[in-house]
Amino acid sequence: MLRRACRVILRQNLRFSINNAQSGKCRKCVLINKNGLVKEMKNKLEQMTWQEAGEALKKCKVAVLPTGSHEQHGPYLPICMDAANAIGIADELSKKVKTDDVLFLPPIIFGYCDYHTCMPGTLSLREYTLRTMILELLDCVTRWGVKRVFVINTHGGNGGPLKGVAQELRIRGIACAISQWWEVAARFNTEWGLVGHGDINEISAMYKWHPDWVVRPAEGFKDPVQKTLTEKVTIPDPGNAMFDGVRIQMGFRSDDVSATGAMWELDHGGTYVDINQAKEGRIDECIDKVTDYYLAFIEEFKKIEFQPVKYPCHAYNYDDYR
Repeated sequence: MLRRACRVILRQNLRFSINNAQSGKCRKCVLINKNGLVKEMKNKLEQMTWQEAGEALKKCKVAVLPTGSHEQHGPYLPICMDAANAIGIADELSKKVKTDDVLFLPPIIFGYCDYHTCMPGTLSLREYTLRTMILELLDCVTRWGVKRVFVINTHGGNGGPLKGVAQELRIRGIACAISQWWEVAARFNTEWGLVGHGDINEISAMYKWHPDWVVRPAEGFKDPVQKTLTEKVTIPDPGNAMFDGVRIQMGFRSDDVSATGAMWELDHGGTYVDINQAKEGRIDECIDKVTDYYLAFIEEFKKIEFQPVKYPCHAYNYDDYR
């Protein structure tokens, strides 16, 4: 049943990715073969024939995997926010790659977001299912010799399963790096950093990818209103309560925190900016800086090599991978 579910999810991933990709985004430089013929370079696996894929995998030093989710994003954004962001950032990065040793894999558009399922439309995988699915898909890539996987993640709930993926790949001698895009954004400008779920930067990003999908009321956007548990116990972000100035971890559902699904997350390095400054073009420089950073990191990542773990092999239950 799990394998069947993974096949269905993969088909949905491909359909979503192809529908959202703009024509020619994977074709941004040319190669000249030994006969002097010019050939457009492809760097997206989903747009290759199996023969082209075979050649690309032989050359591949880094496979790039975008990961997102389909979950409620408050009253102003579509459910596909994180998936669209993952695809958009990967598309922008793919246009900057000028070598044929970086291969972009189809995006994972579903993630772990069960805590949002209290609001209609959210589609969540179990953490085990997500980890297993990604490992099985990457096995189809790494069996051809790929030794490095770079995950561009746009959904915080995927963090746990992705760490598990990275650890299992390390056992096999494969390097797996994971980046949360909002952490890179805050590195260049704290006003681009994460301040909430459905925040100014996510709204601005959706204006970039799909402006018609943003719901902007006539009276303008409104900041989220966070609920409180008691007079003295507040909720500063979706994963923590606050009592007497100290954070205490708690498990919350979205409707425990906010009536609208939008919520504050002010501990991720972002600086508050009036949400009504969200607009088309506001995030362009941010995406440019983030993708430049990823381009530089990929070049350094190519230098990292690991050897498979040989001993003590009985300590790991990875018989399928040895």
